[in-house]
Amino acid sequence: MQRRFLAMSAMNCAPPDRDQGNVGLVRKLGPDEESLSSIENEVDRLTRMVGDLLLLAQAEAGAVPF
Repeated sequence: MQRRFLAMSAMNCAPPDRDQGNVGLVRKLGPDEESLSSIENEVDRLTRMVGDLLLLAQAEAGAVPF
């Protein structure tokens, strides 16, 4: 599981940095649809990733809920 997690984290380090930049722009300039949409999409993607990681951890522990 650790190898999978490290691979996933390496692939996904740039988008949160980009969206943190979008948050900074929203704070400075006010909200715009493109930045808000990008942030929302990233939150959705990260939420799915965390859910997948939890499911992997449960599967490895033999406790997958059905």
